[in-house]
Amino acid sequence: SSYYGTFKLDVSEFTTASNFKCSAAQKVTFTSGKASIKGDSNGVNDEYATVKCSSLIMDGPQLYYEFNTRSDRYYDFTATASNSSTYMYIFKKTDCGSATSMSTDCSSAGSTGDYVSASSGGSGSIAFKSTTAGNFLVGVDSTLSTYYGDFSLTIKEFTPPKNDSCAAAKVITLVNGKATFTDYKTGATSQLAKCGSESLPATDLFYKFTPVTGKKYRITFKPVGTNGGRFGIWDGSHNCVPSAVETACGTIGSKYVTKGSSGYLDITATSGDIYMVADGIVSSLYDIYDYTFEIEQI
Repeated sequence: SSYYGTFKLDVSEFTTASNFKCSAAQKVTFTSGKASIKGDSNGVNDEYATVKCSSLIMDGPQLYYEFNTRSDRYYDFTATASNSSTYMYIFKKTDCGSATSMSTDCSSAGSTGDYVSASSGGSGSIAFKSTTAGNFLVGVDSTLSTYYGDFSLTIKEFTPPKNDSCAAAKVITLVNGKATFTDYKTGATSQLAKCGSESLPATDLFYKFTPVTGKKYRITFKPVGTNGGRFGIWDGSHNCVPSAVETACGTIGSKYVTKGSSGYLDITATSGDIYMVADGIVSSLYDIYDYTFEIEQI
C-alpha cells in the first residue's frame, strides 16, 4: 500500500500483418532496383514450427515477402531487427507449403536459397543469384515464439560488376583534381589471392587513373557494409598479369579499413597510370560491402 506515484501509460492500436502465411506473402515492388520494407511480427502466429535452416529451427512468428528474380541479376537482402534471434531466409515459391522443402532451400548456401542472422538491433545481409528467372520468398522469422517485433528489410537488384579483373579496371577521371565514386562487390570474382604479403581471399574490383607526375594525391577508402576491406595501390607497369600484380600490389600503399570507418593513403605520382584494388580478408558471399573511394590532389 506504500508503493504509489506518478506514471505514464502508452497504448498503441495496430493491425496484425496479414502476410504471416506463405501463401499470402506480400509482393515486393522494386523502384530503381531497390525495395525498402518495414514489418512487425507482433501478434502473428507461427505457420511452420519445423522449418530448419541448417541447425536452426524457425519456430517463431514470421512474415513473408515475394519477389521475382532475373537470371542476369544479383540480389542483396539486408534485414535489421529490434529483437534477438531474428533470422532472414530465402526459398523458392514452389516450395511454399512444405516445411521440408523450405528447409532444404534455406540450408542450400545460395543454391536455391540461404539464411542469415539479423538480430539484436544488428543487421544481416545475403547475396543471392537465381540460375533461372522465377519467384522466391524471403521470410523474416525467429527461433522462439517469444521473439517478435519490428524490423526493416531492404532488397537491391543489380547487375554484377564488370571490373573484377585488372585488365578490365574501371577508368576514373578526376575533375578539378578530385573524384568520388561508390561501388558494390557482390557478384564479382576473385583474381588476386594476395596484395604483396597480405592474403586477400575475397572478391576484388579494380580501378585506374592517370595522375599528374610529381603531384601528391590522397586516396580515401570507406567500406560501409557487412565487413571491412583492404585497398591496395600500385603503378601500371605490370601489364595486369595476376602473379605480377599480386607482387606489385601495395608497393605504393596498402591499408585495411574496418567497416564504417575511413582510411587513406597519401601518394606522390610517378609517370603512367595508377591502379587500385578493393578487396577483403573474408572469402565467400559473406564478404559483402558497399564502399566509397575518393581521390583528391593535395
